[in-house]
Amino acid sequence: MPKSEETFIQRQLKKIAIEKKEIEQIESIEKEICNEVKSWSSLKLIFLNYVADIYSKIMGSDKSIFKDKHYFIDLFSGSGIGKVIDSQDDIILGSPLMVATQNKNKFTKMFFCDINTDYINALKSRLNFLNFSDDNFNVFPECCNKAIDKIIPMVKGGHSLIFIDPYGMEITWKSMEKLLSLDADIIMNFQTVEIPRAKQNEGIPPTMENFFKDKNEVKKIYETYIGRDIRESLLEMYKKDMVDAKLKHFSGAIIGSVRIKKDDRFYYDLIFLTKQTSKGNPWLKPIIDAGDELEKLNANIVQEVLSILKGRQKTLLSWLKIF
Repeated sequence: MPKSEETFIQRQLKKIAIEKKEIEQIESIEKEICNEVKSWSSLKLIFLNYVADIYSKIMGSDKSIFKDKHYFIDLFSGSGIGKVIDSQDDIILGSPLMVATQNKNKFTKMFFCDINTDYINALKSRLNFLNFSDDNFNVFPECCNKAIDKIIPMVKGGHSLIFIDPYGMEITWKSMEKLLSLDADIIMNFQTVEIPRAKQNEGIPPTMENFFKDKNEVKKIYETYIGRDIRESLLEMYKKDMVDAKLKHFSGAIIGSVRIKKDDRFYYDLIFLTKQTSKGNPWLKPIIDAGDELEKLNANIVQEVLSILKGRQKTLLSWLKIF
């Protein structure tokens, strides 16, 4: 299919659904150690890749004061590859290998963390296989809340792109405050549908207390709202708390979110926060546009595009060409 006829999602998925031969080579390193993911997980990776590309070009330019000190931090990095279990076990690049390969030698250093030691060891081996030396990255086989205290001194004084994709609510608010004190852009996966389910009949569980800034505000939301309104209120409260924490260290902050959908019932939100600049952050427009495109998509569309890229299907449904 000519490039001009490709959809937005086809162009972006090509970057993470790499060729079979390349996948087999990477997968052969620490064979069978991979994250199991759903097809719609690809959408958050597309957004991250889109942001990382723009970020590395700006921060790595000769005009940037951060040219030699800009970093990528992935606090839930996993193994580096994902098996798409609802799309014939297609293999895609995970966040660390995607950003590393798409932005080779553009970041001063990359930092990867995961509490699963099998995952983090496999990731290290795969990065070495792809010719990344140990000088290019650090790995931390531990909880993100411990790793953060080790990473912060290494990036302070520079600028960072931080990706936070927790399995649940593992990152504490205290850790988030530390990250918000850095000169950094943050992309965070907020599990909008899943988080409210953690509430117990007898009260707020400890994981939820540690995840949010103020457990009393969380309780107030549960007492005031029901159903979908609880989800939306928790999301907006968390975004507000992030901005307030950022403003303790910087004069301005811009925050937004992109809704990633399996369908109308199951979704999460990617929160994107950046420091406000004197020039008005003109580079944000293409990121906002990309977010708008991603919000039109869902798991079914991703599965169809993966089938095309893997040669199981020839064309998209005609109505999909609006994207």
